[in-house]
Amino acid sequence: MIKIPDVYKDYSKQNINLPSECPVCHGNLEILPNGFVKCVNPECTQKIIHKVANLFSSLNIYGSGDVFIQNMVGQKCDNKISSIADVVSICGEGNIGAFISAAGDANGRKIFAATVNAAKMPITMSKFISLFDFDGFSETRLSGLEVSPLFSKWYDDPYFIIDYIETSSAETLASELSIDGISSYDVKMNLFFQMIQILPDIKDTVRLAKKYGYFTFEKPASSTKLSGLSFCFTGAMQYKREDLENTVRTYGGKVKGVSKGLSYLVQADENSTSTKSKKAKELGINIISPESLIALMKSNGINTTFG
Repeated sequence: MIKIPDVYKDYSKQNINLPSECPVCHGNLEILPNGFVKCVNPECTQKIIHKVANLFSSLNIYGSGDVFIQNMVGQKCDNKISSIADVVSICGEGNIGAFISAAGDANGRKIFAATVNAAKMPITMSKFISLFDFDGFSETRLSGLEVSPLFSKWYDDPYFIIDYIETSSAETLASELSIDGISSYDVKMNLFFQMIQILPDIKDTVRLAKKYGYFTFEKPASSTKLSGLSFCFTGAMQYKREDLENTVRTYGGKVKGVSKGLSYLVQADENSTSTKSKKAKELGINIISPESLIALMKSNGINTTFG
């Protein structure tokens, strides 16, 4: 997406030549509140390329580079791909020719085999949802859904969740549901609005996954690895605080304020004189850096990557 500088808030009064249509599909463009210009055509080739690229990247499929993705989405394949469900269908039907057409014989076979193997592995609900490339919501951020009263039912019956979302508005979902680590109503509404738009692809993919034995849903096996530990975060740091907090919650830890019994205060500046830092020192609470927290997580078998 194209980002328009924040200084240009009143576009009609500025001498800016904004594009009148998407340069890829010639569809209509929408200027979002955050200043980004977005193509609203769901069939836009560039949007599909981005979606499919996210799928292969999330599954860690080696060799699935830009040229391969463009060929998969383009006309060089026997099957034109426009959704995640299309990729699952091609793999489930054993259509290795689509991969060979996109990447050549040797590399195509390797990518096909790696994709099928990845699809056969157990997957958490939040990891699965992240495959659909939600704008602004990484797997780490979506992990807050794992403890949501509604989404926790996914493992028993994903169709129940899909049907509920399908028959509800984004406003209803955002106001009724709690998501650990996401408190903003606007952020939740943004997530559910995107989910409603992409729900047909999610629904088809779940159906095909069941048909071919792909994507067996399994709750996070290590959800108690930080059980009994509590963390408070303060100050600016190079990692997104929300990602760190969500990971702590996902693995059984607690995020709370500075008080007696807190396990760790996490801060980037070791010389901080903030109120939280002073109080933690008075209470004898361990103060660690974000890097030390990540090392602690890794020592407990948590290998999440933070941007």
